Amino acid sequence: KGVGLKQLQSHFSSTLIFSFGVTPVELSINTAHPEHTIVMEGSVKMIFSAELRILDKNPAGKKALWGSLQNLGL
Repeated sequence: KGVGLKQLQSHFSSTLIFSFGVTPVELSINTAHPEHTIVMEGSVKMIFSAELRILDKNPAGKKALWGSLQNLGL
């Protein structure tokens, strides 16, 4: 059995989650979210992306992810 978003939040008290290779469904999130985009799940900002080895071969995906990371203002 996998771990849901609520379990992650209660254990880590996260406000920002990068999800590489893990889909919203796998985190028990019933909303479809686009890859490489900042989305909100309650009070948590999340970015979903492909596994790093797949992302490495996807220049457009890397560019989109980089744009979202810059928008976070970290």
